[in-house]
Amino acid sequence: MKRVGKSRVAISNTIRLLKLPEKAQQALADRRITEGHARALLGLSTHQAQVAALHTVIKK
Repeated sequence: MKRVGKSRVAISNTIRLLKLPEKAQQALADRRITEGHARALLGLSTHQAQVAALHTVIKK
């Protein structure tokens, strides 16, 4: 196994971000939201709720 300088937890958290809706992933890639915002969105139960919260975060 090759080391990449990141902890297993950090890698797992980054991979979890792939479960976000495409709009949220794109907002993260475009740096319109932070990784912290993205992780918070994962705590919401539905993609609809995640997208609604995403729009709120981007507006502020």
